[in-house]
Amino acid sequence: MKNHLKKAVVLFFMCLSGFHALTQVDSHYWTNQYGSKGLLLNGAVIASPDGETSSYYNPGAIGMDDDLGFLFSFITPTYFDLNTENILGDGNSIRDRSVSFAPGFFGLRLRPFKNKKITIAISNFERYDSNIRLEDRVVSKITGSPDLIYRVDLDLYRKVSEDWRGIGLAYNLNENIGIGLSQFSVWHSQRFLLDITSEINSINPLGSLRQFNRQEVNYKFNLNSAFVTKLGFSYKSEKVCFGMTYTSPLYGAIDKRGSYSIEDQVIDTVNDISSSSSNRNNTTSITYRSPHSFGMGLDYHTAGTSISISSEYFLGINKYTILDENDDSFDGMTGMPNETTLLVNNENKSVLNFAVGIQREITEKTSLVFGFRSDLNQQSTLGINEIPSYRGVVGDVYHFSGGSMINFKNNEFSCGFDFGFGKRSGNKQIVDLATVSPDTFPDLNGKQNVSSRFNSFMIFITYDFIFKRFKKDEQ
Repeated sequence: MKNHLKKAVVLFFMCLSGFHALTQVDSHYWTNQYGSKGLLLNGAVIASPDGETSSYYNPGAIGMDDDLGFLFSFITPTYFDLNTENILGDGNSIRDRSVSFAPGFFGLRLRPFKNKKITIAISNFERYDSNIRLEDRVVSKITGSPDLIYRVDLDLYRKVSEDWRGIGLAYNLNENIGIGLSQFSVWHSQRFLLDITSEINSINPLGSLRQFNRQEVNYKFNLNSAFVTKLGFSYKSEKVCFGMTYTSPLYGAIDKRGSYSIEDQVIDTVNDISSSSSNRNNTTSITYRSPHSFGMGLDYHTAGTSISISSEYFLGINKYTILDENDDSFDGMTGMPNETTLLVNNENKSVLNFAVGIQREITEKTSLVFGFRSDLNQQSTLGINEIPSYRGVVGDVYHFSGGSMINFKNNEFSCGFDFGFGKRSGNKQIVDLATVSPDTFPDLNGKQNVSSRFNSFMIFITYDFIFKRFKKDEQ
């Protein structure tokens, strides 16, 4: 058995860097699902994950079945479409579309000891990978001033990624009850850019700059590595399965690194004002928080049919400071202070997600599976100096999945699809073009009428390789 364990660990570390993806959903906790059952049932698997994904979904279920082996899912082409309206004035529309791959999962379960009650799981997967970019330019005549023209440029970029690598240990109290713990090493990264440039020009002479303002905030940071602990309880019988989980916030980051740049430039020939504030720096003074969460699941089995329900409650996070930097942009060389300030705050609302799935056995080796889940937006709010606060542009998202699960040669294969859709309205505009004038410039106080529509479509294939030799070694 020791040789099998060595080979499995080597394979695990070979796969650590094998999963990369880009998605467009930010400010969400249930963006990604994993494994044969997790994808098909759309996350309704807290009661009985029945596979290598149990280290994530419910550590208490790691040892509740004997089909030990390894799983990886990576063929997941995904189409994303995000359409945002009115962010740069009424009637303005910005579209962000992409085709990429959803995050994959590698997992391994084995029993390295003679005691069959103890099972170990190793896993590596991408918990988050959000990548949103909105870019546009709007040019408009100024109401009441036919000789003036207004131009505004927007560049908004937000990327959040998080990799989880961990080991889980479960102990079966008896054939029906299991308890477990998973310890994950978490590698978190964020990048944010908001660049708004606005100007008023004279038409005659064409291109004569009268007023100009540029505000840019650009920061990024990494936590290498923080930790998350997950506890699980599992009850499994022939007709009913029940599961409970607790997931801790991030803690104990070993290394925190970040950098930022800020720009605020004003040229106003009308009011004879000219100013420039600029700085960039590196910092280790970073705070990032994630929520406590509690999950619960229930499965009910009848002849040939299984109904699964899962939910997870994520506690809110009170307003806190991510970055607070006050620095002399000329490093004291001017003999007088020239300080710039970057203050970034964040807060999240509480969220209760749910998932429902049904599995129908068609033949002894084939089942049809369907699932539905919510992926509610926790209304994450970033406050950045005096620039209008940034809120996640994607609203509540709902997913519907379907496909089949096939068992062959002691292995499990699944294929299917997932369709997601969502909408959000009421976010604040960058600018209200109807109110722009030389007297109000720069005007960053738009209406609360920004709306976003989101759609996604994914096709997935997963493989769950089950090795008989694991079983034989344990007998």
